[in-house]
Amino acid sequence: MQKPLEYYLVGKSPAIRRLKNELRAVAPTMLPLLFWGEPGTGLTFYAQAVHATTQAGKFIPLFCFSLEPETVKRQFFGFEDTPGWLEEANEGTIFLKRVTECVLEVQEILERIISIEGTDGVIDFFRVNSTDTLQSKVRFMASMVGNLDLALADNILHAGLFEIFKSRGKVLYVPPLRERREDMPEIIDLLIEELNAKYDKKIRGVNSEALELLQNHDWRGNMDELKRTLDALFAQPEIEDRLITAEHISAYLPAFEESNAECSIKLKAERFKGRIKSKSLTLERDFNRYRLDVENIVEIIRVEDEMAITPTLKYFTFKLKDGSQIIGKILDDFIEVETSFSKSFRFMPSELRHLVLG
Repeated sequence: MQKPLEYYLVGKSPAIRRLKNELRAVAPTMLPLLFWGEPGTGLTFYAQAVHATTQAGKFIPLFCFSLEPETVKRQFFGFEDTPGWLEEANEGTIFLKRVTECVLEVQEILERIISIEGTDGVIDFFRVNSTDTLQSKVRFMASMVGNLDLALADNILHAGLFEIFKSRGKVLYVPPLRERREDMPEIIDLLIEELNAKYDKKIRGVNSEALELLQNHDWRGNMDELKRTLDALFAQPEIEDRLITAEHISAYLPAFEESNAECSIKLKAERFKGRIKSKSLTLERDFNRYRLDVENIVEIIRVEDEMAITPTLKYFTFKLKDGSQIIGKILDDFIEVETSFSKSFRFMPSELRHLVLG
């Protein structure tokens, strides 16, 4: 039996009530939707929820970093006798995951494709190298991780593509957990239900002290971080058929200490100065993970995979104060800095090009 949209929209906070009202209005339509917010807030989850309650066809997620200007038209429209994504997604959804990771040329092509769609979702098109007219009914949804205003100002989100979502569909802000702390009891109950099924356990819930600890924690990775924390807790054999206590929780809460190290940062489309707030970074090197204190770092340099068709992060080189350097990947969901334009600006490691401390 198909679950109603309300099943997926947990909570009664003002922030989530606003999102619920917006989704109720647009979910039954075929209008294009753009979800934006911080990492880990569940952008893909909400897109899947809308699809699951309204569309009969496939949900096709497209990872935008992989889309190339030379091939994207063939991939969408098809080529000669080969069908494309528009035919595959008939009566379903095409989800553009992390749309700002497309180059602007691809975003312009996406704008043109979405713009030929009618309000009923119907698109008339023909395959590349073919004159036969085809028709599909497709809903377009997209996600954007980060700050919407900055993405537009820095031209990493194409203004024309944004305008399509804004004028012909809906742009939806998904709030982080710190803006909906009062929703934590319902969220935790739902996650415990899912994890009980996953681990074949009968955990009854959390006690009041544990709930207070979870509500007051700064979930910088948002829902994804909360899910990982509870999943790690459930995996322990001593957690069985009981109420979860603050003692259980405290052992698995992610620790976060702040640094005030000044830094210069270069991202894909912007440069700025600030103070890095993360006191340490989680690295992976030679299949091992460990913490590297920020105070020991002089410079972080991005190294890209030269064999990839598009620029793809391979690893980072970390130059240290003692004159040595190490190579590794950053495993943290984001890096947080205080800047002149934001007291708490967060960006994903994949966006980082160059960082100089001091």
